[in-house]
Amino acid sequence: MKVTLRKEGNQYHWYHKSFLVHQRFRFGFLTVFDLNRNILQKNNLLVGWQIKPDTVGFLRAEVSDFRQSNLNLSNPQSYFDTLTGDIIHKINSKSKFGFEVHQYLYRHHTTLDKIVLDKLKQFIKFNIARKK
Repeated sequence: MKVTLRKEGNQYHWYHKSFLVHQRFRFGFLTVFDLNRNILQKNNLLVGWQIKPDTVGFLRAEVSDFRQSNLNLSNPQSYFDTLTGDIIHKINSKSKFGFEVHQYLYRHHTTLDKIVLDKLKQFIKFNIARKK
């Protein structure tokens, strides 16, 4: 529960995050519900599979920003903004290599996302992360 104190009235948001691992399968979701306006602002999903002991793949369906109105259940285009695929390989105990692909879907995006959409439509991002 997040409470934001304001002069014009307090705001209340319910956050929920779950992540389940069963053998090689992973499943997770994140939801944010605005209790003042009764709006489901986020409903992100994650599905993953451990390909090898040191390699895992994920597919994420996400809402980029916080919704200002409820999603329309009869319109699947209102469910998610982006699909993201990840492959993460653990090189050793301190290093990982990742490959990520984004696919923008239907909803309106932030200014930065719009620039990327207009210029590239799809883009590929490589990440090299080092643990400290």
